[in-house]
Amino acid sequence: MHFAKLLGARNITGDATGSILAQIDRRCTQEGITFGIHNHYFKGERFPYESPEDVGNALAGLSKTVGATADVDSPPADTILWTPCASWRHD
Repeated sequence: MHFAKLLGARNITGDATGSILAQIDRRCTQEGITFGIHNHYFKGERFPYESPEDVGNALAGLSKTVGATADVDSPPADTILWTPCASWRHD
């Protein structure tokens, strides 16, 4: 968090899962920084956020400080599962 603030970042991303998301939510809200769940994808492997519904379920009960970001720069292009956007929040 300290490094993000030094850089002047307003948003950070990560692939956190489970109860750590609530801790991230509290801390980011406190610091005035938003957090986006990052959708890493590796062909042939299971990953926590395979669909928008997976992300929506992870966001349930969290504040608007936490949303989602899409990994749009990892080749090949067919790994992009969601429409690219700066951040996404389903309420």
